[in-house]
Amino acid sequence: MRAKRVSQKVPESGVLKACLQLLAIEHIFHRRWNSGSAKVDNGDGTERFFRFGNKGDADILAVPNVPCGGRCCPPPEDEDDRILWEQRHCQQSTPHPVWIETKSDSGRQSFDQKMFQKYVEALGHTYLLVRDVRTVQDWLKEHGAKGLNPMEIEV
Repeated sequence: MRAKRVSQKVPESGVLKACLQLLAIEHIFHRRWNSGSAKVDNGDGTERFFRFGNKGDADILAVPNVPCGGRCCPPPEDEDDRILWEQRHCQQSTPHPVWIETKSDSGRQSFDQKMFQKYVEALGHTYLLVRDVRTVQDWLKEHGAKGLNPMEIEV
């Protein structure tokens, strides 16, 4: 017996678009991470097969600035020094890679996507499986993530 197919409320393309819009509004540095293949015209009447990205790569790479929280340097042993450390270092923020894989409400990760997830998490990156843009909003809020408005950069 075949499994009954569930109709999608929001297609993956809608989730992807909402995530890209959120990241742009929040001024979070991000890139759409395309992977796939295409036939390319060589200009002489022949074609060649062109592959880009890797199988299983996430849809988006975002790099928000998140509070250091002690990752940039360990806290000192001395209590007085620790108070100063908390005042200074916990205010610093560092770029943190966040890989975003978007899915419809009924979409599933492929084996290659699961392997990619394990790989980037082993590197200390964050991997989000997103079926609703609120997942990204919540992560950004929970981690105190901030973007950088390009209009505020002095040239």
